[in-house]
Amino acid sequence: MAANEQRRYARQSVDTPLYYSLPLEDRSGVARLLNISPQGVFFESHQPLEPGQDIHLVLPKPPPEALLQNGYAGYQASIIWHAERSRNRRPSYGIGVQLLDKTEEMERFSILEQPIECDLCCKSFQTGSILQWRETVRLCTGCSDHLASIPEGVIRNCVLRFLDGNVL
Repeated sequence: MAANEQRRYARQSVDTPLYYSLPLEDRSGVARLLNISPQGVFFESHQPLEPGQDIHLVLPKPPPEALLQNGYAGYQASIIWHAERSRNRRPSYGIGVQLLDKTEEMERFSILEQPIECDLCCKSFQTGSILQWRETVRLCTGCSDHLASIPEGVIRNCVLRFLDGNVL
């Protein structure tokens, strides 16, 4: 952002899971919410999402402080912009979204509080911090990024067999 650029609304930095779905594509995913304002959010996704798409966002409970006053966890929104933000070997995308309408009250999302264990490091995380891999394996974002950084070869193959449960 340029030094003389002024934003219409102040942004609050956060780092929390965000669930999204693209209703017209019957596709959904988990992302990291990075900042929020009364009119929009910025999040990072491992999936490219195109500007102009309608998107449904579900915030975790409890939501970031910026949203506590309105008591909603779901929003209809529109993707305004995106930019590639690749880290390590895994692509990621910064997504800017305009909030259009509130959809769901927080009480309906209590399931988001249930912790899930990473199958590699065995630490417990909120649901949004766990990525599904090969249908049965759940990895935290740190382990997923680490796995993506291991070059092809014997060590990577051993880790993959371990995660699949096929260690012999």
